[in-house]
Amino acid sequence: MSVQDLIDVAQNEVGYLEKETNSQLDSKTANAGDKNYTKYARDYAAWGFGNYQGQPWCDVFVSWCFKEAFDDDALVASHDAYCPYHALWFKNQGRWCTANPQIGDVIFFKDSSGAAVHTGIIYNIDKSKIYTIEGNTSSAPGVVANGGCVAQKSYMLNYSSILGFGRPNYPVESINTETTDEEIEMRYNTIAEVPAYAQFSVQKRIDAGALADPQNLDLSDDMIRDWVVSDRYFKKIGLLDDNLNLKI
Repeated sequence: MSVQDLIDVAQNEVGYLEKETNSQLDSKTANAGDKNYTKYARDYAAWGFGNYQGQPWCDVFVSWCFKEAFDDDALVASHDAYCPYHALWFKNQGRWCTANPQIGDVIFFKDSSGAAVHTGIIYNIDKSKIYTIEGNTSSAPGVVANGGCVAQKSYMLNYSSILGFGRPNYPVESINTETTDEEIEMRYNTIAEVPAYAQFSVQKRIDAGALADPQNLDLSDDMIRDWVVSDRYFKKIGLLDDNLNLKI
C-alpha cells in the first residue's frame, strides 16, 4: 500500500454530500442536507472507534480514508475524530511539521485562537500552492470548516490559516512524497512518454479523438492523474468496462 492508495481513496469521495437523516448514506448526492450524517461516521462507529454521527466530520473523513487505504492504519496515522486531538497525536509522535509539507501529509487549519479547527489530506504540491482533499467543506475559497461535502481545494503555501502538517508513518514501499521542480514542470508530448500506469487512459482519449494532436499531447502529470482516477472511479461504480468503454 502507498500514499497514492490513500489519495485514490480520498479522490473517489470528491462530491459526496452529507445527509439530512441517517438514510442513503452510501449515495454521493441523495438525501443531501445539513445534519452531518455520513457514511464515514457510520463506518467509523462500526470499526469500534466511536459514534460521531450527526457531528462535524472533517477529521472522521481523514481517518476513514486512512482505514480504507491501510487496514492497519493505526501504524500510519491514528483513529481520531477531533482536529485538536489528531494534531496533538502527530505532535506526540514527533511527526509534526510547520514547513516543507509533503504529498500525503495531513494538513491542519487554525481558527483565530490558534486551535486546530479543520483538516484534510494533501494530494499535490507545486511551487506556490498546496492541493488538498477535505471532508465537510465546500468548493468556496479559503477554509470552510462545516461546508457539508468532500471537495478538492488549494491554498498558497504561506496561507495564514495553516496550523501545520501531520506526517503519517507510511510503509517503506510507499511512493516518494517529495515533489521536485522537474516533476512540477514535466509535460508528456507522445504516448510513449506517458507513464505506464496512465497510458491506457490516455490512449483511449487519443482513439476517441479527444486530443487534438496525438504527436504533441502537451499533457501534465495532474491531467493524466485526474483521468486515471476518474476512469478507476467510473469502473468501480460500474459505468465503464475493463476497456474503459461505457456500459450504458
